[in-house]
Amino acid sequence: MTLQLQESFGTFAPFLDAVFHAGHNADIPDRRLRMEAVALGLNEGVGSTGGFLVEEEVAEALWQRVYAIGSIIRRCAKISTGKREVRIPAIADTGGVGAARFGGVQISWTDEAAPGGETRPKIDLLKMKLKKLLAVVYAADELLEDAPALAVTVERLFGIAAAFEIEKAIISGSGVGAPLGVLNSPALITVAPEAGQAAGSVVQENLANMVERLWGPSHANAVWLMGNDAFSSILKLESELGLELIKTGADGQRLLHQMPIELCEYTTSLGVAGDIVLGDFSQYLLAEREPQFMSSIHVKFITDESTFKFRYRAEGQPAWASPITPENSANTQSPFVALGARP
Repeated sequence: MTLQLQESFGTFAPFLDAVFHAGHNADIPDRRLRMEAVALGLNEGVGSTGGFLVEEEVAEALWQRVYAIGSIIRRCAKISTGKREVRIPAIADTGGVGAARFGGVQISWTDEAAPGGETRPKIDLLKMKLKKLLAVVYAADELLEDAPALAVTVERLFGIAAAFEIEKAIISGSGVGAPLGVLNSPALITVAPEAGQAAGSVVQENLANMVERLWGPSHANAVWLMGNDAFSSILKLESELGLELIKTGADGQRLLHQMPIELCEYTTSLGVAGDIVLGDFSQYLLAEREPQFMSSIHVKFITDESTFKFRYRAEGQPAWASPITPENSANTQSPFVALGARP
């Protein structure tokens, strides 16, 4: 059963208020609520006997908070899809001196009427089967009575929690039941520490070597990711060397070797491989379906609670199958570089 939406709620608070009153006046639902009834056992709907879908405009506003909070999500190459599996042609390119670049496309200068080189591009097919992320919030009826205050709290906490889980998967996801994170990707380059380097330390050569292995075009988009411990180690390194390694850009953004620094919880512990990451996330593919927000007054009926559920289907992985060897260097390069372990 579906009722067509007659008017718009505009914001989340009026929707919460309508859900609360629907639970107490079931025979007189707000005409703006769109109800969805589902058969028992088919858990695609809301609750055991039906629920309410958050209207598109309100859902979009909620989701925008996730993107506002998630600085890494904003940097990814996003692919919107209505399907559960996406197949994306990708160039297989390992590079090298004299090698056919960009997956096997051979380009050469020739005299007039002279034949060009044969081209047999090698194309990889990235199969991206969307995974499901669920978030559930239970709200007591007493809280629903103050819908504006509850709306602010749910929006804030939901944005923080959803952004955290999605970005954590982008960095360290296993690829099983979650996106493939850059730290587990075959495209990642891990830079070895210096000989005799102290456990858990960061030295100037580590940072320079990471920049050296970053793919040239990625210098325009790359960002440093690290936790507070690694950041503190770089600050101490500045003091020891008497150098200003970290500078401030015109927009107030901290810069290291002219690339922004993002402090986060997604990297590993200090001294563990991956505690500092230099990445160009425009080279990370994030396929996603439009998220759904739903509510039910039935799931927790006996405890006077309403349930709000968020469902997001997505899959992500680097667009690169492996690093490349540039024509002018023997050192491989990649859009994703991590500092190795210093145990």
